[in-house]
Amino acid sequence: MMGQKNYISVVGKGRRFLARSLRWAARRVASEEMPSPADSRLDAAAASWNPPKMPDWVVEELVAASMIEPDLLPHDDAVDKFQFYSVPQNPAPGIVYSQALEQLSSNAYTHVLVIPWLKPGGADRGILFHVNAILEHDADAKVLMIATEPSESQWKYRVPTSVDYLELGLLSANLELPHQVVVLTRLLIQLQPRTIHIVNSKVGWMAVRSHGLALGQSAHLFGSLFCDDYNVNMKPVGYARDFLRDTYRYFDRIFCDNTAYPRIWSNDLGVPQDVFSVLPFPYDGEVSESRIQKADANRVLWAGRLDRQKRLDVLLEIARLRPELHFDVYGAPVMGESMAVLISELGKMPNVELHGTFERLEDVVTEQHFAFLMTTSWEGTPTILLDVAALRLPIVAPAVGGIPDIVNARHLVSNPDDAGEFSEKLVRLKSDAVEAASLIDEQVETIQTDRAWTRFIKRLEEKGTYFTGAGSDG
Repeated sequence: MMGQKNYISVVGKGRRFLARSLRWAARRVASEEMPSPADSRLDAAAASWNPPKMPDWVVEELVAASMIEPDLLPHDDAVDKFQFYSVPQNPAPGIVYSQALEQLSSNAYTHVLVIPWLKPGGADRGILFHVNAILEHDADAKVLMIATEPSESQWKYRVPTSVDYLELGLLSANLELPHQVVVLTRLLIQLQPRTIHIVNSKVGWMAVRSHGLALGQSAHLFGSLFCDDYNVNMKPVGYARDFLRDTYRYFDRIFCDNTAYPRIWSNDLGVPQDVFSVLPFPYDGEVSESRIQKADANRVLWAGRLDRQKRLDVLLEIARLRPELHFDVYGAPVMGESMAVLISELGKMPNVELHGTFERLEDVVTEQHFAFLMTTSWEGTPTILLDVAALRLPIVAPAVGGIPDIVNARHLVSNPDDAGEFSEKLVRLKSDAVEAASLIDEQVETIQTDRAWTRFIKRLEEKGTYFTGAGSDG
């Protein structure tokens, strides 16, 4: 028994000796082999530095110590399992953060909008609506827009001169995504704005998911979501599906420009519907007083992306069903073998003319057009329909997404796959001037009332925390 105690005591002392020896060896290796932080060679050597080999004297001491603890070394005394470890250092996020701060004109922003970019598009129009509403409501507001995607913003020139526009995505293009999130989060926490608004920015949504509680300590958080996208298997995908469940509790409100998707997301994801506020974007164009249409007009206008969503197969079938009508098709093709086949088939139709892209809708609408046709499988709020309504052109479209918010559902096609129903709607509009005039009046009424700028401001004012950063939602 005494012999066993003595053995345990010796082993215990040996282990303590071994621990002290290894700590001392580590300090000696570090002091002998690692360059000093003040060493001018550090930056140049950082990229090519190789960890040092195990010094011979350390191997000798390990061999000696293994007489006490055999598991320290294998039988052949190999030391391959011991590797030099240094704490990883990556100064790149800090450099980007410093560069971002240098581009800012203030450290007291009231509102920060986190966006992907500013490019031609409906969501980007909405972003600018929010910026202008903030400035109109409070002339002293200081607004910062942070673009998080590494892409040029063609609409940057539309940003008011009093607003700072930080292209963080271009600055951080070489950073891994988690580091981009860290930089953005650090900026938002450091700046402490009253209001943070996330619009279509993946980096922004990731920041809220990882650090929503911290971001919400000094700011009121708002988000904007518009609709789902759908993959080739028609499975819904997008920011709502990726982030909503994990983040909704951090937001004061999540805005949506249509009435359909808050119901869909609440039902599919179990998110409380009162988290959402329906916020239709205003119409910022001119409404035509009248439109000249020839009595024998027989042309149908179609405009949009030539992609899977826009159902070129349905458009092709409608054109086949109505050879007496002429279809003017405007839009840029999207790459893909199936799209190429459909576009080729459309181009072969004697009553279809492919025109390519256009700048302004009013430049392509003529007195020979009696209807605007939209074929699509899903939508948020297609803002092109607002432009169509303002030009007093009757709309034929399916009752999907936010389209019924613009055109009364009784005028819409119930099934987006049914080319026959589309065809019937077109024929009825062409032959019934009274119905066409009634539809035009309803469309114009919608954009002049529900889509008025003053209505948009009022809806934002009802969310008291958006403008002022204080108070409660109305």
